[in-house]
Amino acid sequence: MTFHAAGGCQFTTAHRIGSRNERFNGTLRREVLNAEWFTTTRQAQVVINCWLREYNHTRPHQALGMRPPVPETLLGNGP
Repeated sequence: MTFHAAGGCQFTTAHRIGSRNERFNGTLRREVLNAEWFTTTRQAQVVINCWLREYNHTRPHQALGMRPPVPETLLGNGP
């Protein structure tokens, strides 16, 4: 699907998905990767997995009306 914006700019749904990924990557980098000093790969995996669990199951997301994404996914009501 292609969307047309003012000024003739076109973007696809893939572009929108890419934008979401970039936002997620930036949040992960700011909140975890830049805030921690990992000495092993295993330590990084544990810390990132804990953050991901909180991010997906607990943390409110603005785009979902301040609800976490996992309940939305389980209910089939996600965007």
